[in-house]
Amino acid sequence: SEKEESKRKMTKAMQMEIDHLRSSLQSKTEWQAQEEKLTQLKKADKSKHKWLDGAGRKVLDVEMEEQLFHWIAGLRERNIRVSRSMIMRQATAASSNDSFKASTAAACISKLVDFIIHLRKLQLSQKYSLNCIFAMDETACWFDMPGDTTIHHTGARSVPVKSTGHEKDHYTVVLTAKADGTKLKPFVVFKGQGTLSFSNRLMILDAYCCHISDAVKEECSRLKLETAIIPGGCTRYIKAADV
Repeated sequence: SEKEESKRKMTKAMQMEIDHLRSSLQSKTEWQAQEEKLTQLKKADKSKHKWLDGAGRKVLDVEMEEQLFHWIAGLRERNIRVSRSMIMRQATAASSNDSFKASTAAACISKLVDFIIHLRKLQLSQKYSLNCIFAMDETACWFDMPGDTTIHHTGARSVPVKSTGHEKDHYTVVLTAKADGTKLKPFVVFKGQGTLSFSNRLMILDAYCCHISDAVKEECSRLKLETAIIPGGCTRYIKAADV
């Protein structure tokens, strides 16, 4: 019955609250158990970052890390410049794991080639002209950005900075460029809804989670807007509108 269903939902909600509270208390207890060790670590070491044993990112290949460290140290002893790309190449060569891949532009070449071929096939099959292919991205902008630093007398307990009160309110700016090189005017989105209309258009997006969500796919399908998603890790090499 409706009454039993309501009671069941209430019981389930209460159980979820109890589980959440139990989890929070457990986390707090674990932190308190580490508090003394953290305090001792802070007193013994004046460095900026404090780490407990086992904290931080786990090392995937200890032997490779050691080789890489000594390789970098040797180059710096001779005052030779060491770049990230050099470290990536050396790490790939030194790793004993065949599946290890450093993130470089070279590692993205095959994915980029496949993606460009995919775009070309879409363009030919759907007969998209260059002015109907768009690369688009969006970014948040704040109504007020007063900054978090200023000049003030030393020893002050508080340093107030005037603002409009809208430093947490933001709007969205959409940047778009056509495949023929045309840069469109920024599209500013405030809170609310608008009406858009498309026909025979191809929009290129990065693999950000909201771009590949079911809701976005359904909306693009409703607007009859074809989309192409740039492979992960390749956005900065191919997308001019990346922000």
